[in-house]
Amino acid sequence: AVYDPGTNKIFVFGGFDSGGFAQAQIVKYDPIAHSVQASLGLLPTARSHTSAAYSPAAARIYVFGGKQFGLGPHLASIVEFNPASEGVVNVSTTLPSGRIETAAAYDPASGDILVFGGNATGTWLTDVVAFHPAGSSTTLLSPLPSPRAAMAAVRHPLTGRVYLYGGETAGTPSAEVLEFDPD
Repeated sequence: AVYDPGTNKIFVFGGFDSGGFAQAQIVKYDPIAHSVQASLGLLPTARSHTSAAYSPAAARIYVFGGKQFGLGPHLASIVEFNPASEGVVNVSTTLPSGRIETAAAYDPASGDILVFGGNATGTWLTDVVAFHPAGSSTTLLSPLPSPRAAMAAVRHPLTGRVYLYGGETAGTPSAEVLEFDPD
């Protein structure tokens, strides 16, 4: 889920329906009115297990990777969502490989969105990918100290560091907190 300050809405991308099928739906929640609605836009393909982050410079939300149709392929795509128009487009660049269960956080110092770890069809990743919204490109940064998927990420405004909470490695849950310095 990602908060958009321009519309004052929270957006959720894809996921599963009650039958366990991946969805292309984008749901918006209005925290003031306490209402839930389907967005006008749809993801290009149904997917679950994505990560997403908001870029203030671009006023867009970017959705990373995911998985199609339960045991389907892991996606390398990056999707751009415009919260104002609710328009959706695939970005021309992709992640280095298809992956699920990544975590993402915006870095205001660089203007990049950092995408951490994930699972690439059974391989737990140490990758840290910097996505550059302005140039629609990616760069691999220094890796995480250990492979990790299904974690949460948050950037601390005072330290400028990104904190990664929990997750798993090769199916083993972790309670570890990792600190990543993007500088």
